[in-house]
This record gives sequence, C-alpha cells and structure tokens, in this order.
Amino acid sequence: MATYGREAEVSAYLESVTTQEIPSTLFEVILVDQNDRIDLGPIIERFRDKLNVVHVKLSEKGASLARNAGLRIARGDLVAFPDDDCEYYPDTLARVLQCSLANPDVDIFHGKIIDRKLGKDVMRPWPNESRTIDIHNSYYFGSAIALFVKQYEGMHFDPQLGPGKRFGGYEDVEFVMRNVRAGRQAMYWPEIHVLHPELNRHVMSESKAFSYGLGFGAICRKHISIPVLYLFSKSIGFHLFHTAKALVSFNWRGLRTGIVAITSRIVGFFSYSSADTIR
Repeated sequence: MATYGREAEVSAYLESVTTQEIPSTLFEVILVDQNDRIDLGPIIERFRDKLNVVHVKLSEKGASLARNAGLRIARGDLVAFPDDDCEYYPDTLARVLQCSLANPDVDIFHGKIIDRKLGKDVMRPWPNESRTIDIHNSYYFGSAIALFVKQYEGMHFDPQLGPGKRFGGYEDVEFVMRNVRAGRQAMYWPEIHVLHPELNRHVMSESKAFSYGLGFGAICRKHISIPVLYLFSKSIGFHLFHTAKALVSFNWRGLRTGIVAITSRIVGFFSYSSADTIR
C-alpha cells in the first residue's frame, strides 16, 4: 500500500485486514509511507499483535515509486496494491486464493469494486461473469485497487506514471496492458470483492484532471497499436461530443472541463517518452 496524507483511512484498511477468513500468518502488509507530516507509527503499533506490518519510509513522492519499493521486499507469491482509502471484505483474500488455485495458469486477477451494503458497483458497472483480460479490454480492468498478481522477476509500475508525477494517472492500466502484451494471462473474477469510496470526478481540480488526462495519453503512446489507437480516438470523440454539447448549452464549466480532457490527452500522447524508464 502506497500512502500519503491519510490516517483514519489507513487505520480502517488495516482493521479490515484483521477480519480476513484466512490466517494472518499467510500474508503481510507492506505500508510504503511517503508522509512528511503525518506519523503513522501509532496506528501501526495498534496492529502489531494482529498483523505482520512492514513499515517502509520513502521520501520521494509517487504511487508507482512506492509500489515498486514495496515489490522489492515483498515475499508473497501473490501481491496486491490497495489504495490507502480502500478496505477488504472478510472473504477478499480467501476468494483470491480460491481463484488462484482454480486457475493455475492465470497470472493476474482483477476483482470487482463494490459497496455490499448499498448493493452497488463502484467506479463503473462491473460484469457478473468472469472474463479473460486482453489488450482490447485491459483499459476497463486496470484498477490497482482490485489487482492481485503472481510475483515474477522484474515486476514494476512505470515510475513516470501515477499520482505524484506529471502523468498523474492510469499507471495501473499501463501495468495490465504491458503484462498482457508480454503474454501473461489475466482474468476478471467477479467473486473477488474490494470496497472503495465512490469517486466524484465533478469535484476533481482542473490541475488533477489535466494530470490524469496526460496519463491516459501517455499509456496510449507507450502501447500504441490498432486497439489502443481505437481507444484513444474513442476517448477524444467522447469528450469532443460533450464539449460541443456544453458549448451549445452555454455550460461554461462543462466546456472548460471538456477542453482540459481533450488537450491533456493529446499533450500526454505526444510528450510521453519511455526512453528513461524500464519497460
């Protein structure tokens, strides 16, 4: 777990992990702490007798950098990348193990992000049947929150991408795209459930929205192919339509949002370079 700027949420996640149906001796929690003002020590101490928590301090900011730091010391056969404001249900890890044992040839599992209390899918409608993840649909099954991956030598996230960096999003989508293109088998398994708060993109700052758009353009450039160019064109077309709609209805906020979405994706596509990062 990469974490920055959160305390209560980290405590809630650790609490959720103590409720797992499998013994705590079967897993470890690697907390990669990038805080410079918040002290997570007291929170971690409360769980010392319940969980094996490895606390790593990292001064440089970046979600991908933090995940890579955690991967370098992870000892498990399976690795997860929870956000610092998500929670696991009591059966989350048990279902991950069940899925892994039932599908020995699959390397990457993606679960469903759902609020069970409300009976509502979070972020997007998730299918109710399992699916193979390929380059055509990897964009829709690339949320780090619900990823569980069999460890392999050299596993990493692109350090140029993700929160804390200029290309501020889609590092998890890029991770899935890259692994699928490398021939690793990936599957969406709807029985695996993870809880995360619903995202309200309408309150996202303009700078953050631009950074996320840069990330989208970057991954399309990095994995340029006919399916990915189709995805890029589809995204630009979607935002062009809504921008035009905002213009004719004199919705100036919507117009500005659309312009940010379009320009950031185009700038990200043409400005990203993978020359200085491992692939």
